[in-house]
Amino acid sequence: MKNDFVNDEVYLGRQPILNQKSEIVGYEILYRSNDLFNYYEGDLDDFESTVKVLSVALNNIGIDKLLDNKIGFLNVSEDLLNHNIMENIPKDKFYLEILENIKISQRLLDKIDEYIKEGYSFVLDDFVYNKENLKKYEPLFKRICCLKADLQKNSLENMRHIIEDLKHYDMKFIAEKVETYEDFEHLKDMGYKFFQGYYFAKPTIITTKKIDPSKLEIINILGMIYNGSDIHMIIKKFEKYPLICINLLKFINSAYFSFRQEINSIKQAITLIGLKHLKNWLILLLYTNDGNDPYSNPLFIMIKNRSDFMLKMLSYMKNIDDDMEEMVYLTGLLSKVNLIFNTTLEESLKELHIGKSVRDALLERKGLPGELLTLAEANENNDFETIKEVLDRLSLQIKHLTNANLKSYLLSSATK
Repeated sequence: MKNDFVNDEVYLGRQPILNQKSEIVGYEILYRSNDLFNYYEGDLDDFESTVKVLSVALNNIGIDKLLDNKIGFLNVSEDLLNHNIMENIPKDKFYLEILENIKISQRLLDKIDEYIKEGYSFVLDDFVYNKENLKKYEPLFKRICCLKADLQKNSLENMRHIIEDLKHYDMKFIAEKVETYEDFEHLKDMGYKFFQGYYFAKPTIITTKKIDPSKLEIINILGMIYNGSDIHMIIKKFEKYPLICINLLKFINSAYFSFRQEINSIKQAITLIGLKHLKNWLILLLYTNDGNDPYSNPLFIMIKNRSDFMLKMLSYMKNIDDDMEEMVYLTGLLSKVNLIFNTTLEESLKELHIGKSVRDALLERKGLPGELLTLAEANENNDFETIKEVLDRLSLQIKHLTNANLKSYLLSSATK
């Protein structure tokens, strides 16, 4: 397979970890071996899976590109801690996550102490609040830099107890499975500093909120492109909006395009990338906050990764034409557009005059674009049952999924 990273059945993905400003500060690296779909039965060989993911990250893609120069969170088993492969894990790039089912023994604690002296940092994963666990994990509390608490396994009241009972330890608290802004705000008020979950990609009900002016400017330009306006008119419209022009020039001068010539004008930029690329980039820009760097926005990164992932998965299929490629990419780009318009997805698509095939894919998951969107969403949420079902329907394999993930991460890194 051309330009692929892995050729065996190993799943590799990542999930963002955000701070209180909803900025991405790290990624949990997710990996499963070829018994991927036995995940919920707990039959995986953690050691074998970790070795595979490290091999891919270190030898094929590169740590900095995989992590986008953020901190990585990597699950480690006791077997791994006792293996010399640990020497290959860069201590300044990764926090090591101790799984909640690990047996706490003096031997384990001594090994952790050795690694801490060498400069490694440890995280306790999936902590569930109760008296038994407070006692069981007490020896670890003074050794870890972070504790992860899963909101699906702890009530909000118990999430508060975790902070109150353990705040005297020198550790930071990460809330996992945070899926709504309401929960995000509650947990932030409690004292949680970091968050894992897709709350930032969920709609908030703010009926009086208007679309900010910078987004209206982008929608105006998109309307001109969809209506077939003359390119000179589009360039003139662009030049009225300095912030959009600056972001376009940054985008086109990035490693994503690798143009050898220097780009010095909006006319030159639009001529070089063409209206199709311009349209897709403008839709992406809709997901950013007014005046902010798009690459500090987790929703922008998520949508770009999702769209690139879907297009890469499509490339593994036969007899695909350019029109299908464009439909699939557009489906990914528009999959959260309702967050911009503060209305339903159906109403948002009417606002943008989107064609029936893409509309059916988004609203009813119909056709190949709809299937690939379902796969992308399942991939983001570690819904391995749905992943298997869609891969089977499309005659695709786990290695295709991992390669598509890695390719999308590289493209996001290159666009900066």
